Amino acid sequence: LAIQNKLKNIQDLKAQNLSLVSPSRHGLEPEDKMVGLEDEFEMMQDQLARGARELEVVSIVGMGGIGKTTLANKIYSDPFMMSHFGIRAKATVSQEYCARYVLLGLLSSISGKFDEFHEHQDDDQLADQLQKLLKCGRYLVVIDDIWTREAWDGIKRCFPDCNNGSRILMTTRNVEVAECASSGKTPYHMRLMNFDESWSLLYEKVFVKDCFSPEFEQLGKTIALNCGGLPLALVLIAGLLSKIGKSSDEWKSIVKNVSSTVNTEVNVQCRA
Repeated sequence: LAIQNKLKNIQDLKAQNLSLVSPSRHGLEPEDKMVGLEDEFEMMQDQLARGARELEVVSIVGMGGIGKTTLANKIYSDPFMMSHFGIRAKATVSQEYCARYVLLGLLSSISGKFDEFHEHQDDDQLADQLQKLLKCGRYLVVIDDIWTREAWDGIKRCFPDCNNGSRILMTTRNVEVAECASSGKTPYHMRLMNFDESWSLLYEKVFVKDCFSPEFEQLGKTIALNCGGLPLALVLIAGLLSKIGKSSDEWKSIVKNVSSTVNTEVNVQCRA
């Protein structure tokens, strides 16, 4: 029963969290571990660090839980990017856009701490302060999980074009938002993980921590396949497998049910 409830929770989460356009408040992403996507990482790194001196927006688009935030965070914290961009800032927008929350997040990430002085400033003052800081050098700003064009229109005025190669990296589930913001460039559409990548992630989360028989590895490979290439589903299932231990019957129950609770939802979203 516990397994059924857990799988039902995953199904409920997928119904709420995967749509490219449907609202969600979860904002869930896989743990900060990027499996695969090395080529995509290098491509995006090159796109951000090279090219025009004018300010450009690069967008990552895809369903919830597919790893947009993980990829963006890896780019943001990469040593080369840290040396290339003298100023870095990031903030999460989420479904319910709050300009003040985003502005405070960006300002805090630049300074590395929360400044109580900003609490006493209105939104216009915060925006002015952000602009002044960003004008001090070449910057990289990560705007994570933005849902609407209205939210983008509300914050884009804060990012000055100093003709110095500054960049904005945006993640969104909404293709329209990505195309609107991406400076005429084609947004990068996140792909689902292939089987080898899925199995690698599940193996690292579950199998390296203990010794399992070949039977469990085969069950694990079936589970990895049935997760449909979605990192979030793999992380959630891995957490469940780690808790139930070496119970063959319970693992087989997950194999039996994971297709209907995860894979079907992923296929529906991919066709949407």
